[in-house]
Amino acid sequence: MIFFIENGLATADGTKVLTVEEYDKFINAIPESMKAIFEINTITGLRYIELQRLYERVLKFNLISQLG
Repeated sequence: MIFFIENGLATADGTKVLTVEEYDKFINAIPESMKAIFEINTITGLRYIELQRLYERVLKFNLISQLG
C-alpha cells in the first residue's frame, strides 16, 4: 500500500517512493559508467553485491564453457 505524505509518496513502512521527476534527476546525476548497474538494481530489486555475484558467476560460466 502506498501513502501520500507531505513530501511525496511512501510505503506502509515509511520508505520514500521517488516520483518520475525525482528518479530522472537521480539517474541523470549518476556517471554514465554506472547507469546500467543502477538501472538493473532498480528494476530487479537486486542489491549491488547480488548483482556482483551474478556477474562473477556468468564470467566463470563463460570461462568454463570456453575451456570445455
